[in-house]
Amino acid sequence: TLLKGYGALLHSVNPEYLLPYELFAKLYMDPRGPNAIPEALLSFYETHYDLLNMGTWLMLLYQVIKLFVVNRLTPKLLKSLPGVDPKSLGAMHVVGSNVYSPSEGLLLGWLSYHHAQIQPTDKLVVSNFDSDLHDCRVFASVLCSHVPALRSNLAGLKRSDDSEVMRKNAHAVAEAIHSLRLEYAPEPDFLYTAPGRDLMLFCVFLFNSMPSFVPKAMVEFEGRLNDGVTKHIELSNPSNKPLVYSVRISGSSQFKAADTLKLNSRERVAFPVMCYHNTRQPAEAQIFFIGERLPGGGAGATLVFGLRSTVKSYKRTEVIVKSTKLYDPITIEITVKNSSPEQDTDLAISLRELTNFGKQPSEHALERGKPRKKSIKVTEEVTTHQLLPSKTFWVKKEGLKLKKGASGAIIVNFLPLRLTPHSCLVFVNDSIQGEYCIELQVKVELPSTTETCKFSHAMRSTIVKDVAVSMRNSAIDKCRSAIMDLMGQQAGKEWFKSITEQSRLDYKVEYLTQCFSGPRDLSLMNVGTARSMSPTAKARDSSSGGGGRQGGNANKLPIELRPLGPGKYESRVVLRSVLDVRVMDVEATITATGTRAELTFSCPARQSISQEIPIINFSEQPWHVVAQLQGDFFTGPKDMQVPPSHDGVPGKALYPLTFSPRWICSADGELILRNATIGDSYQYQLKGVGEEPMAEDHIKVDSRARWKTTVPITVRNILADRLCTYTVESDLVGMTGDAELVVPPHETATYDLQIMMPRGGTFAGSVTFLAPNGEYIWFTLEISAENPPSEQTVQLRARARTAVAADITIVNPLDEAISFDVQILGTGLIGAPTVNLEPKGSTIYELIYSPLVQGREEGSLTFVNDDMGEFWYALELLAEEADPVTIPEISAELGKWKTTKLEVENPLGDDVVFRVHNSNPTNFKLKMENPHEPGVIVAAYSQQSLELKYVPSSLGEEEEATLTLSHPQAGKWVYAVTGRGRSPQEMDLTKVSASVGQSSSHQITFRNPLKAPLEIKVRLEPGGVQDAEAFNLMLGARGEEGIMVGAFREIDLPFLFSPTAMLEHSCSIILLAPQLALQWVYPVTGTAEAAQSDPLGRLQCKARERLTHTFNLTLSGAVETNAADRIDLEILPQPEHKMMLSTALQIAIDDAIPRPPAGVCRVKVTFEPLKAVRTRVQLRVTKASGGRWLFDLELVATQADIDDVIRIEGRLNSTASVAFRMCNQFDQAAPFKAFFALDSAPEFTVQPTQGTLQAYGSEGTNFVVSYTPKTYGKIYSGRLVIETSEMQWTYQVQGEHPRYEAPGKDKGGRVDTHISASADPELYKASLQRHNYMKENVAALKQTQQQQQQMLLLQGAAGGQDRANASQMLQDSIARSM
Repeated sequence: TLLKGYGALLHSVNPEYLLPYELFAKLYMDPRGPNAIPEALLSFYETHYDLLNMGTWLMLLYQVIKLFVVNRLTPKLLKSLPGVDPKSLGAMHVVGSNVYSPSEGLLLGWLSYHHAQIQPTDKLVVSNFDSDLHDCRVFASVLCSHVPALRSNLAGLKRSDDSEVMRKNAHAVAEAIHSLRLEYAPEPDFLYTAPGRDLMLFCVFLFNSMPSFVPKAMVEFEGRLNDGVTKHIELSNPSNKPLVYSVRISGSSQFKAADTLKLNSRERVAFPVMCYHNTRQPAEAQIFFIGERLPGGGAGATLVFGLRSTVKSYKRTEVIVKSTKLYDPITIEITVKNSSPEQDTDLAISLRELTNFGKQPSEHALERGKPRKKSIKVTEEVTTHQLLPSKTFWVKKEGLKLKKGASGAIIVNFLPLRLTPHSCLVFVNDSIQGEYCIELQVKVELPSTTETCKFSHAMRSTIVKDVAVSMRNSAIDKCRSAIMDLMGQQAGKEWFKSITEQSRLDYKVEYLTQCFSGPRDLSLMNVGTARSMSPTAKARDSSSGGGGRQGGNANKLPIELRPLGPGKYESRVVLRSVLDVRVMDVEATITATGTRAELTFSCPARQSISQEIPIINFSEQPWHVVAQLQGDFFTGPKDMQVPPSHDGVPGKALYPLTFSPRWICSADGELILRNATIGDSYQYQLKGVGEEPMAEDHIKVDSRARWKTTVPITVRNILADRLCTYTVESDLVGMTGDAELVVPPHETATYDLQIMMPRGGTFAGSVTFLAPNGEYIWFTLEISAENPPSEQTVQLRARARTAVAADITIVNPLDEAISFDVQILGTGLIGAPTVNLEPKGSTIYELIYSPLVQGREEGSLTFVNDDMGEFWYALELLAEEADPVTIPEISAELGKWKTTKLEVENPLGDDVVFRVHNSNPTNFKLKMENPHEPGVIVAAYSQQSLELKYVPSSLGEEEEATLTLSHPQAGKWVYAVTGRGRSPQEMDLTKVSASVGQSSSHQITFRNPLKAPLEIKVRLEPGGVQDAEAFNLMLGARGEEGIMVGAFREIDLPFLFSPTAMLEHSCSIILLAPQLALQWVYPVTGTAEAAQSDPLGRLQCKARERLTHTFNLTLSGAVETNAADRIDLEILPQPEHKMMLSTALQIAIDDAIPRPPAGVCRVKVTFEPLKAVRTRVQLRVTKASGGRWLFDLELVATQADIDDVIRIEGRLNSTASVAFRMCNQFDQAAPFKAFFALDSAPEFTVQPTQGTLQAYGSEGTNFVVSYTPKTYGKIYSGRLVIETSEMQWTYQVQGEHPRYEAPGKDKGGRVDTHISASADPELYKASLQRHNYMKENVAALKQTQQQQQQMLLLQGAAGGQDRANASQMLQDSIARSM
């Protein structure tokens, strides 16, 4: 009946055929039954009942599917279906069919739509579910329309009625369905033999499954060629069971991803997909997430996303940099290799030039239809003309075949016709590896010499040479074959013709040598075109100038040379135009009549210095030069020969001039070199300076301190032919020897120098031998003296952080007082830096050894005196470990802890970090200021107290630990600590609260302090009768039976607090350990609170004004107690206003008479804000006998009046400043911020904008307000705000322009035409103050109304009597105002 009500066709369905055979036989085949069938039909039912049963069920199931599945296919559903164009819905309806329902017609239309999308030329309209579908082409179209990657597999299906063809088509479609991992994959025979009813069900399956293969979104991969990009697809599992997906990518091989994906319950995963761009062409693919069915669970829905790769830039596998000259073609060879050892590869080569030469104005002229101009002017960049080809790179072969493992070369040709850097990308498309990019960069330099000019001229200040310049550029003509190869024969010929037809070329001329100059512009005229010009055109061209010279000097460049002197001058002239560049080499030979110069020589006495004077011969005959030399100590040859020029290389000769001073002197001379061949002469003024002589030798001596060493020194006779007696001098201490040394003529003598250094070290000095004539020779000395052996070895032994002293006796054998410098080497040694001894006296030097760290070390104690020398003592230092510090025994209750102080000292000049080692961290813990630090930080030269916490874990037993603080330089501190546990007493008080009539849950945490498990029993003892119902232990029977707590484990003991009256309640929670006879008592105090807070209204006033108001607070539910019951008041502000309200808001109990009635608390509130604020606070009232109430109060402080007006007068576009100092209102400094309000003019600034405002009574913080007006006639104003966390100041700042003062009146006039103000009635009346009484009355009324509103707000929570009093006060105030 249900199915028929939905329209099912069940007239041929017999309900009894739905029964199983056993039940059907029992009901209908029993002859004794009431529904027995005829006996003749029994054999029929026995044989064919299974077929009847199956057919009946199939008919019923088909009707159910048709009603509840097929009929859901509606136009609305089809419109929102992915992969369907909503505009094509009309063509999908099958109208007027008496065979198929509207839903089945839509299904047929859906099949026809997708078939038309794939096969637009096939005009098939699917009209049934059997014959039109048996060739499987429609199924293939549906699959390809949703999954385009299947087109290559299903492209060869043929339309035929032949069973063999249909079977092949069915196999191809079945394989495609199987590859998509659909939940149902039919056999191939089913697709081309199944009846229409079965195929209709399969079509419904495709209708429900295939739209999930339409990509949900397109993922774009933008990157560089030969580079990888990774994007993430975010997937989530909203179900409660894990999902597993198999991942497959169909399409381009550029995309890679993992094969599987598992999503746990409620998990969100970013699935990575990698794309490697191996070709410039865009690539697309689809990634499929196909749900896998898990045992006992479901499968996730299929998800499909589109993938698209786009190459935005190119990663260069290689960058080849070359350089060449303009118009010089080059070939660039690129080596490529086939890395595949198995197969040959084909390479496709393409070029892309990166140099953008732009579009020239001549191209715009051609676009507008104007004729091309045949004259070129340099109005644009060099070599940027449109005639120059933009293509400069080319290859002759665009393909290359490489055998496996072989290498080859790509030849790229380059011809620069523009003077600019060129670059090109070479794309090599390898059929195996993909595509990669190589960049070619070519730097183009100036061309080689295109023209040469050589001339000679006599020496003049200015020389002008006209140089003829050809209309054709020879460098371009030389690269004609390369241009033909680049552009082609025909295009190349036309190009050469176009550049030769130019009637005029305008050049910019550059001279690369300072001596050469000339016109900066040059115009070259084509002779053939110039002759054909009209007289008018010639006149116009002549008047245009351009730097060229017309008439007889046409196409000539006048070069001007300003020589500095005779010789050869070379230069390069560069001519640049928009069409080409030329380089001209110019060489000029200038001859002169003579030369005059000055030479200065300087060298040490008895040494020589030479200067070679070059003489250049540019002629082809040799020169004979004669020298005339005058002057002391100067020498040189009398004449010389200069060779002629040979093969373009000038001849050169050097005249050697030598200066050799005998002693320190200053000499003058003259040298004249006369060229006897050509008559030129060169004159040189000579000046020589003889300096101090150099040392004869540098002598190195190795010796030992306080030991004598003899050094022989060989000394020559500087007087040559006379006997020389030297006087010997030295500047070193410890030197002895003869005072004089006699050296025979022309011989040498040996001087024995005695050396005995008083102390060790390296010393430098000299020994000088002075001759009778004042001259001298000298030697430098470098003496390395070893330290003397130690006088004695002293052993010092001490414990760390203790001191021991050693006394060392020092004796002075001299007759005069001496002082020793003391040098101490060793850790922990302390002593005086100097020791003073009287003549023939002695003293004891005290050396203190105080080590910090244990160890053995060697040191030294050295005494140094310039006269006595050096003596020292060797030290053997032994530092032993310091004794540990014993701490008195610590006693603490079980379950509690106790602390003690440890003192540690840092004797070093830097902060140190002591590393901590604790042998018993279970019972003893050192409190660290920063738990993240590796140890304890102690400042330099300071002592620090450390807190040690002791937690007992046994009763009556001694527990000990060793605590070590160590540092490599500061030493080691060892503390021996002991502790002992006592029986527990009462624990710390626990305070709880709850509203009356409600319950709050709390807990007490108990930690087992013992090393063994502990069984405890818990009970609750109320403090009084009224407390019995207020507390409830939430442990049930567990508390009495016993709870086992592990060693050092914690357990939470929950309890409820449920107050019934506004009283204070108390109880004790007792924990018993019967086996150890231990008891822990936890006292608990409960406070009853009011159920909700009551509003008190608003207090409002201006900042820096005082407002006092009294509130009658009703304490609802308060229990009457004695009059001495204490009441505590507390303010609960918002955190951001806590500091400000700590001084701005005060509350106190008002005990004035008459006293308030019972249950009412009268509170006096004083609000005195120092800055504008709007906030809310809570007043908490607590009675000592029990009860707590909260009251809400809103506080509003409006802006205070302006503190002062600051006027600044400034000139236009200049800054004027005003400075003032200000202190804080309190006795401590406070951070501040200074700024101008938003409505202020930007011409005002203040400095500083933040900092610290000094305390009250100090000099104050300096503020500078600056004003920079930008325009006249405008009134500038601003509001300066300076605020701290508690105070705010406001200043009105006004910017004014300088006032105009009229010229002074002539006071020398005979008649005074002005009457005084005291005598003029009109002026007297004008000076009186005028009153606008109406305006003043209105202002008074407004002020009264504001006061009335404020009082009403304050009395919002007060009683009726208070409101009546306030009303009467307002009426009196109004009466007084009026």
